[in-house]
Amino acid sequence: MSSRERKHDTPPKSPLGAAIAYANNQWKAATRFLDDPHLPVDNNATERALRVVALGRKNFCGAGSKAGGQALAVLYSLMRISMVLSLLWLSACASTGGVAPVHGGEAPEPTGVDAAAGEGPSEELVYGGAPLHPSCVTQVEGEGGLDITACASRTEEVHEQSGRLRSYPPPMDEFENGGLDEYVVLGRYGDGIVVQYVFNGGGTGNFSGVMILALHGTRLTRLARLEGAGGDRCNGGLTRAEVVREGDAVAIEYTMNLTPPDVLELSAAGRALGMRAYDDLEASALSCVGTATYRYVDGDATLVGVLLDEAPIVDQEGWTEDYPRQSCFNALANERIREGSRQLGPAELEAFAEAFGARCGAPPAP
Repeated sequence: MSSRERKHDTPPKSPLGAAIAYANNQWKAATRFLDDPHLPVDNNATERALRVVALGRKNFCGAGSKAGGQALAVLYSLMRISMVLSLLWLSACASTGGVAPVHGGEAPEPTGVDAAAGEGPSEELVYGGAPLHPSCVTQVEGEGGLDITACASRTEEVHEQSGRLRSYPPPMDEFENGGLDEYVVLGRYGDGIVVQYVFNGGGTGNFSGVMILALHGTRLTRLARLEGAGGDRCNGGLTRAEVVREGDAVAIEYTMNLTPPDVLELSAAGRALGMRAYDDLEASALSCVGTATYRYVDGDATLVGVLLDEAPIVDQEGWTEDYPRQSCFNALANERIREGSRQLGPAELEAFAEAFGARCGAPPAP
């Protein structure tokens, strides 16, 4: 027998009659969930939301004033609303296969527009509402570009630090160490986006570089790779890269590590000497002696100058035996370091190479 049926044969003032009357009065609200499947059967969520208020009731005496209590009430409301919105957003993400939703939970179109539609490239390296996966940047090669659909969906966790995005893919078959993909967006240059990247397939050296990229829909295109920018000198190559703006003029400046053979290769006199890396001079990651700074404008990179390391170069064990001209190079460079003439412009580099040739001699003809 239902509560409504027992209403007529139960004294209304009795405990059972009062309970039946209460159930009948709440019947419409209590059965509302039968008409709408989105409504929960109970109000436990509401009770849980109020639990924090009940537990902290005595602490709220410290609100200090009526205005303080009102401010606290507003804060609690904002916290609950934020939680509800977060749950709705996560639910929408689940319904779109993990793609961040926009406007009513609909999945976004990939950032960047289709070049075939006559539109320009993306203003950012973003796909599906998130920064482009590092492996996409390190994989792009040639003028044909790269379809980023596969690399953008890779599962390696991406770490962000000071604007740098880094992932650690599994190493290549021939290496035991883990790999590395990393890039940082430096800014815009013309129609492209300038990035500095680092790649390691799992070996001991990190290879770096600077590229200008464009993203059209799912097609990532390399507009330019700055020649000579990067490599693996001293296990990293580049030490600095930035987009420099002076009024309306825009340039890309970058600084990279140099080994002794690199220093000589930067001048015509040095190249004429024909010094051979690992034969006449040390060229390993441990042998860097300074840095070179370049300025890239309109497709051409111009050498600004070389800065020798502040500390004098030390003859390391094996250098003098394995590389006959290394000690001579070290002595010549150390003279400039001790004189405080560490900065070498193009003219000073020519003079340095000429002095090296006169003092240290050219290698014998092969």
